[in-house]
Formats: sequence, structure tokens, C-alpha cells
Amino acid sequence: MGKNSLLRVFVCLCSSLIFASMAWGFQPVYVMASGNMGGTYYSLGGIVAETVNQKVPGVRLAVLPSSGSGENVELMETGLCQFGLMDSYAVMAYEGKDLYYENPQTFLRGVMPLYPEVARVLVSKGSKISSVRDLEGKKVVLGRKGSGVLVTAQQILRFSGLGSDKVVPAYLGMGEGLLALKEGTVDAVIFVGPLGGGSAMEQEALKTSKVLGLDDAARGSLLGSAPYWREFSIPAGTFPNQDEEIKTVGAWTVLYCREDLNDDLVYRVAKTIYKEAADLSPYIPGSVTLRPGQVQEMLVPIHPGAARFFKEEGSL
Repeated sequence: MGKNSLLRVFVCLCSSLIFASMAWGFQPVYVMASGNMGGTYYSLGGIVAETVNQKVPGVRLAVLPSSGSGENVELMETGLCQFGLMDSYAVMAYEGKDLYYENPQTFLRGVMPLYPEVARVLVSKGSKISSVRDLEGKKVVLGRKGSGVLVTAQQILRFSGLGSDKVVPAYLGMGEGLLALKEGTVDAVIFVGPLGGGSAMEQEALKTSKVLGLDDAARGSLLGSAPYWREFSIPAGTFPNQDEEIKTVGAWTVLYCREDLNDDLVYRVAKTIYKEAADLSPYIPGSVTLRPGQVQEMLVPIHPGAARFFKEEGSL
């Protein structure tokens, strides 16, 4: 993480903790790394934190905006955050793959799976682009630097036979990228996110866009490259201008924590969120019903506190 980025995070964190401590009578405050303000992770983090703060006595959870999964790993590694929302990037970090060959992030522990993030490509409705291969030479939004979306976009290009050097990259967040597509300043957005409950920006961009999936070869290569990929079929009519089923892949978003967190704390957080699932599920993107049986979607070790809850529910 660069010095400017670290300073920004430090200032935001200090401000969050000061205001939280004042509001909650100087009780200890735990911090959850989320995503870009206005994005899915940040909004979801706020809902999760609000639920915990209302229902778990003595536990106060603050949400910190970030550039996404990549930065969240760093924030948790340094101890600035104790919880974090992340995609499959966390699995690579824990196993010491990609950027982490020399420094596996073995402090990461799973708390609960939340929803699957599904990959697709958005282009203008009148575009002649009909596949990932057609993106060669085009200006393509790949996600913000430090995000898990960027890693996924690079993988999609590589396994589609088109390296990142064959496109003109635009390192924008998903909201910024969709706006750029709507304005015509980029040719495509490699979008990774929920199928349902999308942001207002996504809904607006979809009115003038068409959605593309991945061909058989790309899906097969991705599914064989890592254990976190799942195959998804997007039914016809899910998006505007979508007359046919779209085949693609996705991976689960998971709430992670540091291994050194108190077992009882993590147990109460996990139990409360699932206990309140009926109220929380409408805010979980992708039309997923939270249930303990989804525990198999966590591919890093489960925190002992969360494991205690899953065992009580018969899922472990």
C-alpha cells in the first residue's frame, strides 16, 4: 500500500474510531474493511455493522471504506481492521498465490459466506462486441487497483486467450466504470457483482447496455484454475436487452476476520447475523438466503468462534 493510501486510511480510521467511541461511550470498537463508498461492499458492511451494533451487547463495529479486497487484506494484516469483506482474492492471499508467494496471509479466518459475485461483461447496446476476444484493442474497465475485481478481470482475459496487454485498461471502480460506459468513454466493463439488488448505477447503465458471458473454453479454464470458482447460468430476461441465457462463472463474497479475535466475539457476531437473517437477507445482494449450510463456500480455515456456531447448527 502506498504512503498516501496508508495515510488516507489512517485518517479515515481515526475519524471513524473517534466518532464511534463518542457515540458508544468509549466502548472498544472493531473495524470492518469494506469497499468503495456507494458500492455493494460498503453498503452491505453498513447493514451488517448496524445489525451487530443493535443486537450484540458490548460489541461495536465500524465500517471503513477501501478500494476493495486487495486493500482489505493489507488493512487486516497491519491490524488496522479486524474484519473484512472479500471475494476469492482472500483465498489466494491465504494460500500464498499471485501477489503473496513470499508472504501468505495465514492470519485470515472465515466467519460466514454471504453471496456469490457473478462475472459478466457489459458493452453498449449497439456495440459490435459479442465476446471477450472482441475486446482486443478496446478500452476496458478492469476494476480499481487493489481490488479483487481487477484480479478476476485479468484472469478472465487470460483464460479467454486475451492478455491484459491486449486491451487499453481503465482502472476504475464498478460505479465509475458503469458511468464511463454510459457516457461512451470506454468500450466495455468487466463487471463482477451480485445478480440481484444491484446498485442504482448498474440499473441505470443496463438500460443502454447488453451483457455478455464467457465461452465454454474460458469457463472450463477458470473452473479448473482454482477451487473457489462456481459455474453460473443467468436466466434470459434477468437483465434488460437479454433474450438468451448467459453462461459465466462466479465466486462467493465472505466475511473474514483475523485469527487473533476472541472466540466468543466471533461466535456472537456469526450467530446474530444468522439469527437476524430474515431481516438482513433483503439487503444481501444476489437474492441469496443466508443459511449456515453455505459454510462449505469458505475456503480458508474457519475461525473457532464461527465454527462453534456452525457446529451448533449441524453444518460442521
